[in-house]
Amino acid sequence: MTKSKVGVNNLWYVQHGDEVQGPLPAKLIARYLILGRVTLATKVSQDRTDWRPVSEFPALIPNELQNADSGRFARERLEAARRWEDERAWDEGDYQEDHAERRDHEEEAEDKEQHAVRRRAYRVRDSEEEKRKERRFALVSMIAIALFLGGIAAVAINEAWIADPGLRDCSVGPAPGVQWNHCSRRGAVLTEARLIDASMVSMDLTSASLRAARLERANLSYATLVGASLSGANLDDANMVGADLRDADLTGATLHATNLAYADLRGANITDADFSDAVLDRAIWLDGRICGEESRGVCRQTDMDPAIDR
Repeated sequence: MTKSKVGVNNLWYVQHGDEVQGPLPAKLIARYLILGRVTLATKVSQDRTDWRPVSEFPALIPNELQNADSGRFARERLEAARRWEDERAWDEGDYQEDHAERRDHEEEAEDKEQHAVRRRAYRVRDSEEEKRKERRFALVSMIAIALFLGGIAAVAINEAWIADPGLRDCSVGPAPGVQWNHCSRRGAVLTEARLIDASMVSMDLTSASLRAARLERANLSYATLVGASLSGANLDDANMVGADLRDADLTGATLHATNLAYADLRGANITDADFSDAVLDRAIWLDGRICGEESRGVCRQTDMDPAIDR
């Protein structure tokens, strides 16, 4: 069967048994595939009439999943993609969806409890004493339900606070400890910016200028720094696990004890850069070769290490 070609910006409906979900953008379906919420056998449709498995629409399938069987590195990249998507699992859209599901379950539990109270009231309608007991029971039940729902609300608020403590603000300027998780500053000029201890998880800094920036202990895990200028920047003790540094300029940068595990450094300029004690386990080096385990300060490679094309 010839596989259909689709555009990635189209809206899709997803069929789970008798339930239909959607319309959903193609990018969200790709995320669900990585997270396992949707499988290649799950049926999708754009018109709710012609239902076919996801496997017939290659444009919906992310590269990490298409290449998952091509070797150990491909599987590790898929796992890294899943971890990255898990970190995004508490962004605004996913949190609202999860919160709506919890609210539906709470309302269903409350309806069942009210129905049980009515049935008990019918059984004791001829006994005044039983009616008084029932009223007392109903009162206690309502208090218990109120306390239960209050507890669930408190837990939900607490989990939301932990996932996003309310300090993330993409509109604030650069400062030590700034919360820029999942923000986008593509092409931003942040020369000599003081971003010590900043939280910049999964941030988009494509082609940004961070020359001579202070980024000690900053969390740049899974950040996109393709083509960014980091010449002379101080990245000592920074967390750059899984960061995309393709074609980045690291001339004269200091990366002492920086964690660059699984980072992509293909095409980067590292002239006079200081990688002393940097963690480079499974990082993709300049030539596309994957660094071996226990790579500290240098990328240790063997003939057995795989390589990745640019």
